[in-house]
Amino acid sequence: MITNQAIEELVAKECERYELERSGFIADRQAAIRELVAQTGILPESCSLIEFAEWKERLLNDWYTRRRFAGFFHRKSEKRCMFRMVKRLLQNAVFRLRKKQTELTLDDELKMEEGRTVAFKLSSAFFEGFYKKTCCNGTLFVSPGHLETVCIDELSLLFPLKYPLLYARLTAKDNEFWEEIWRLIRRFVRFLVVDMGGKEDTEMIQEVSMETVLSVQEQMERGKLEQITSARHLLNSLQMTGRNKFREWLRTESRKREEILLSEEDWGKVEQAKEDRREVDTCGANRRFDYLLDIDEKDEYEVCCALVDVLSYGSGKVYGELVEGREELARAMLLLYVENKPYEEVVRILYNTSDTSKLVNLRKSVSRGKEYLKKRMADLIKLYKRKGEVPFATE
Repeated sequence: MITNQAIEELVAKECERYELERSGFIADRQAAIRELVAQTGILPESCSLIEFAEWKERLLNDWYTRRRFAGFFHRKSEKRCMFRMVKRLLQNAVFRLRKKQTELTLDDELKMEEGRTVAFKLSSAFFEGFYKKTCCNGTLFVSPGHLETVCIDELSLLFPLKYPLLYARLTAKDNEFWEEIWRLIRRFVRFLVVDMGGKEDTEMIQEVSMETVLSVQEQMERGKLEQITSARHLLNSLQMTGRNKFREWLRTESRKREEILLSEEDWGKVEQAKEDRREVDTCGANRRFDYLLDIDEKDEYEVCCALVDVLSYGSGKVYGELVEGREELARAMLLLYVENKPYEEVVRILYNTSDTSKLVNLRKSVSRGKEYLKKRMADLIKLYKRKGEVPFATE
């Protein structure tokens, strides 16, 4: 037997999900509840969830048909009240696309450009165009659910960056794909340059972007990108590479300015220091993490990027100091956030089991542990900056 309370909850969810009251489709929620209660049939207490879902869908479709939702939406499609409903539907569509992982998209940090979608961000310009194309073309939508399905289908088609076989596209001579990679790198480098100097330096952007692309190609040749499985993962790698190349460029420019001011005597000391450095480098030293000295330990985003980078490297003194006593947690986070593996697969890899209790414990451990590692990374950055140097990566 379906209770009045169940109907009330059903109407409340529909109103919230589809903005039915704000759009004017429902003026009196209690009247709508009474109408549905009167329409409700009897279901056996032992009905399955599938049967209940089918029954609920029929109930709502009949109700929307009787109240002539199609005509209501068609009449008011040009009005702002309908914009609110469809905007909520698009948000629902985005959530469902994310949940089902039918589209792996780029990091939210990259805002959507005019007329182009590179992330799940709905700008005003994008929404206006989408609304006119989808909702003002004379189509009759029999229910908000029907409209939502159309929104999901249309939204899926509008995202140009799809990566079902990402590594195959990376290694293939896919000009369109590499143009997109170049655009993203250049855009991110431009953001770094403008953020630092307040103005755009075209030559600097071009140089750093080119160095970043060459570095990405080199990483590919060495098999460093074979583990990439999603666009989000790829973007993290591109951003980290671009950030490192930008910092290298800044250090190089700083050294150039210093060298101009050096006297002959100082120049000899510099050359000797370089020679000493080369001797150290030939012994296997690796200044892989020198960029940590330039990171703001209060910037959570930069700390997280550094954390992922150190975890990805997976060895050396910096890694050891970071994960000391938390090696299993570090391994789990590497699998989850660098290799993008689901929790269930991580449990199988770490514990060789599919035990639900292990899955629950892992989620709790990672939830607490990632905050610990973020704080530990920030503390190490402060320590290295105080010392003025970072340990060799190969120590």
